[in-house]
Amino acid sequence: MKFLKVFAGILISVFFLFLAVRNVNFNDAMQVIRSIRWGFLVFIVFVNIFGLVVRSIRWKIIVNQDIPVKKFFQATCVGQFTNNVLPFRMGDLAQGYFLGIKANLSKSVAFSTVVLERLLDIMPPMLIIVLGSFFVLMPSQISFSRIFLIVGLIVLLMFIIVKFQKVIPGFFRKCLPENKISNKFCTFLEQFFLAFGFVKDRKRAVPIIALTLLLWLTYSFPVYLCFKAFNLSLGYLPAFIVLAVTAISVAIPSSPGYVGTWEFFGTLALGIFGIDKTVGLSFALIYHIVGFLPVTIIGFFVLLHSGISISKLEKQ
Repeated sequence: MKFLKVFAGILISVFFLFLAVRNVNFNDAMQVIRSIRWGFLVFIVFVNIFGLVVRSIRWKIIVNQDIPVKKFFQATCVGQFTNNVLPFRMGDLAQGYFLGIKANLSKSVAFSTVVLERLLDIMPPMLIIVLGSFFVLMPSQISFSRIFLIVGLIVLLMFIIVKFQKVIPGFFRKCLPENKISNKFCTFLEQFFLAFGFVKDRKRAVPIIALTLLLWLTYSFPVYLCFKAFNLSLGYLPAFIVLAVTAISVAIPSSPGYVGTWEFFGTLALGIFGIDKTVGLSFALIYHIVGFLPVTIIGFFVLLHSGISISKLEKQ
């Protein structure tokens, strides 16, 4: 099973990497990379780390328990690290498991809040693409109708969750047979709906929404800085759109570190603004490395000092 997961992830990445590098002149790409203003990339590293802090504070508010922000930051870094070294977004599971162990928190509570975090992360890029389509022509792979449908489904899902948060877990409790797996599933559902209770709590909802907006402002700033590093005359609106389009890549199960999918969608996003594919691929590759390495290194050292092995994380 493990081999099949790795093989399938690599296959998906190779497919997208082929699409990304097709018709690209590698000599020209190396020339573009040599002309980068590297000082901007150093600044990007610090901005990305600040984004991890913002994400950790938001997660703490979602969990709504007296746990130090440091624990959430460590778990977030471990989750990002695991996503970068294991396929199929296994870091999302690792993130919840790590917090559960280190904060003495129920793993179903921890993981349900990670799922909620991911739902919150989906909305901004989808909305940015919908709004951005009124100003720029989106590629056929990211049509307005498809994104609008996804946004509509997410809004509907959130409405159902809020409206029937007490009914749905009880329904599954009655319908599913009594065994260990169904009990775990039902417990997860109950904790997930409980975590969604922040929607009705203004004291938590307002900061969570504000931090989500701050998070996307924070993540878009490195894209803008990367424009500067590559001497591209693009402003902040293109940075938002490029970020939103590349965010789709991390939602696709692939090989560790989103290799291939990130490069394809990054190149596709810059193509919206008439950027040559060679420059676009160079941009996507360098931005990917700058975002990948720091959090991977931080997550590795957090895991190293935690006493939890990556094999144990993978097993769990």
